Amino acid sequence: MSRSALRVLLAVLLGTLGGCGLHYWGKAGASQDEFNRDSAACAKEASPQYGVFIQDRYRDCLRARGWARAQHHEPPAGWYRGIE
Repeated sequence: MSRSALRVLLAVLLGTLGGCGLHYWGKAGASQDEFNRDSAACAKEASPQYGVFIQDRYRDCLRARGWARAQHHEPPAGWYRGIE
């Protein structure tokens, strides 16, 4: 195997194992404003005490409101970044 082919293979493997991309939230037909409202409400719910943020509670809250979380290198239209 040539050195350049080996580099390509290594890059593909690292990209696959490394989980390229950021996590975004999506919900069919939802707008950026709707996500912002839900995200803010869930952030408030996930912070029961000053200075404490419970990430799992934030995610569970958004899921309960119909949002799905997925990893994307380039997010499709209608997917938004949370505060995580």
